[in-house]
Amino acid sequence: MAYPPIFSSLMRCIQLCSRAKLLRAQSISSLLSSNQIRHGSILYSAVCVERYPVITSNKSTIEERFSELLSKLEQENSFLSDHEVRHLKEEQAAKMKQENADEESGNVDTETVTALDLEDKWDAEIKSFTPASRVTQADEQQNQKSVERRLESSLYLLVKQNIAGREHWVLPQATWENGETLRQTAERALSSVCGDVKATVLGNAPCAVAKYEPPKEDEEKPIKLFFYKAWYREGNVNTDSGLASDYVWVTKEEFKDFCHNSYNGHLKKFIFDM
Repeated sequence: MAYPPIFSSLMRCIQLCSRAKLLRAQSISSLLSSNQIRHGSILYSAVCVERYPVITSNKSTIEERFSELLSKLEQENSFLSDHEVRHLKEEQAAKMKQENADEESGNVDTETVTALDLEDKWDAEIKSFTPASRVTQADEQQNQKSVERRLESSLYLLVKQNIAGREHWVLPQATWENGETLRQTAERALSSVCGDVKATVLGNAPCAVAKYEPPKEDEEKPIKLFFYKAWYREGNVNTDSGLASDYVWVTKEEFKDFCHNSYNGHLKKFIFDM
């Protein structure tokens, strides 16, 4: 069967694109290996695990005022709801019933449950409802190992790892191994360092990179640290592997209490609280 020329060209383009993607994926590892040998760098991947906010954040003063203004404008410019229309009809029916003493039975639609009755019922339900506290037990105990703290903010996982003979508070990280992509290294860092934590790494490309150039008189190799972001799903951190001695879940503002100033500076470049 002969295909139109335009269809054949389209199929040819699709095949070429698929082949290019396959070749690109197969060459990533060899490309990394050649770059590492050429530049003599040690490659690391770190994963920034973020627990997203669970509840809304507290409003500032100007946000409260603006919210009240919007509610006022909405109430003044809005049309009547079905409930309000029903309430007006019932008021008119009650007024007609009072004015017409000779009213025949059945001419006025009397309902067993009026709009006012419904409002009283809803008011009672609201008064009986007690919202959950925004402050959790983990907040009261200042337990920084729990993801149940600071529900209105994003939390980030920091671990205490041994780096160059000293322990530092960092994002979970691991050395790149031959045959891996950088994302696979980041996923391995999370599973090997943190154990049972389940998180979804976002994207195949790193979101940031940090470079360390040792002094010329030192024989150390340069270090390149690639950062990946991940969305926390479930699970508890388990440090039984011995690759980390401790861990905390902290906000962006709390990084300075744990991380070195230079490391904290790199984190601030790609971590943004919305």
